[in-house]
Amino acid sequence: MVVSCRVDSHATWLYGTIVRVSLTRSDIFFALGRGKLGIELAETVRPALVLLDIQLPLMDGYAVAQALRRNPALSATPTIVVTSYAMVGDRECALVAGCNGYLEKPVNPDTFLDDVAAFLE
Repeated sequence: MVVSCRVDSHATWLYGTIVRVSLTRSDIFFALGRGKLGIELAETVRPALVLLDIQLPLMDGYAVAQALRRNPALSATPTIVVTSYAMVGDRECALVAGCNGYLEKPVNPDTFLDDVAAFLE
């Protein structure tokens, strides 16, 4: 089972390593810096969860979330935004775009795994 497909503009997230090592259900973990590549990968591997940054070049995370929701095979896949966007209304924009959750960077390494795992239950 593929647990997460991460679409992020930064190749190294501190918690990316934590998720890759700590989620024992994870067989494959992807980190991509381009929204379109993330969508194509999600269509191919059908992840159980997508962690998505908003600040992506060429195609922002909102557009990625909307594309995932339009795909019948991925429309029920939990999509969680993990972003440094923390202004009033940013969470609502993510939810309107089709995301199931919103986590602000920097993430709390003590609670991040539980926060993500809650979307897999």
